[in-house]
Amino acid sequence: MKLRAFGAAGALGFALITCATPPAFVYECDPYADADGSPCPPPDCPGECVPATSNEWSPPRLVWFGNPEEEPPCPEQASVIDYKGFADLHVPDLQCPTCQCEPSTGTCSPPRKFTFNLHACNLPGPTGTTFYAPTDWDGTCDATNQIPPGLVCPVGTDCMASVHLGAVKKTDSCTAVEMPQPTPEATSPQWQTLALVCGGSPPAHESACHNPAQTCAAVSMPAAANFRRCVYKRGENDCPAGSYIDKHTFYDRYNDARSCSACKCSPPKDSGCIGWMKFFKDPSCTGIATGHWVAQYKEPEDENQMSCDDFPLNLLGSLASKQLESMDYIPGTCEPSGGEPEGEVIPTDPTTICCIPEEPEAPAP
Repeated sequence: MKLRAFGAAGALGFALITCATPPAFVYECDPYADADGSPCPPPDCPGECVPATSNEWSPPRLVWFGNPEEEPPCPEQASVIDYKGFADLHVPDLQCPTCQCEPSTGTCSPPRKFTFNLHACNLPGPTGTTFYAPTDWDGTCDATNQIPPGLVCPVGTDCMASVHLGAVKKTDSCTAVEMPQPTPEATSPQWQTLALVCGGSPPAHESACHNPAQTCAAVSMPAAANFRRCVYKRGENDCPAGSYIDKHTFYDRYNDARSCSACKCSPPKDSGCIGWMKFFKDPSCTGIATGHWVAQYKEPEDENQMSCDDFPLNLLGSLASKQLESMDYIPGTCEPSGGEPEGEVIPTDPTTICCIPEEPEAPAP
């Protein structure tokens, strides 16, 4: 009994030891080994065998070209969007403002050069007596550079009969005004063509097509009938050698570097300065004065360009002071310029898409 018990126990122990030993599995072949180490035939392509290309390019994808507003979903067999690019950029005209110029504004400074003559302006005679006002003279009463009495005067005159005045200094300009144009509905550039690249096809063994010149890709028919078979690569590139020779270039974005030139105004024309000058025998600018209009300023600004005015009744026989009673600026006009489109819109970040050429449609019977 004991021996049988031990025998039974021993048999049970042997059985437990035997069950703990891992079973041996025998594979007929290894489908994941390389071609040299596997006796298995390569699996068939679950999609479609298409021409292979360089590893520098993407795997063959299904690509749709068309209006961005008509973008379809990626087909079920290639449901992942690999890339979206754009082409055929429509750039509307840039609406620039119309430039105008306001009437000129400016200031006038009094003349500094005076030549007093012993004869009227329209009569010949010797050169008169010339003097300059102070450099910073603003037209207030000034008693420098006096001409005392005692000049040798023509018979019947009170000495000084006329005066030449130097040029009046004028500073002026026009203010440019921008008149906005009505803004059209669409002013931003718009892409006219979209490239939708769809991928995500099931993985397959590299030799699933049984031909090293082909690779396995998602089927293109019939669900993706409007999609083309293409490869793509970032940047501007030549298409790879082989079947993918129909080249397209698409872009991620654009740089709008357009602007409108600034409105400007030409120097004023027909502007001038005119005023009332007084000359006195008294050094304090009082007493009887002989006055006349200061000559209108003319280009170029030249102190030797002098206008002449006669003293009425030859009343001035000497000069002790002078004063600019008034000086008015006469507005002119300016020619506007500017308000012109400048710069351009440049597509950026290109991608090259190369496709198998489409076969021409067969003529209708």
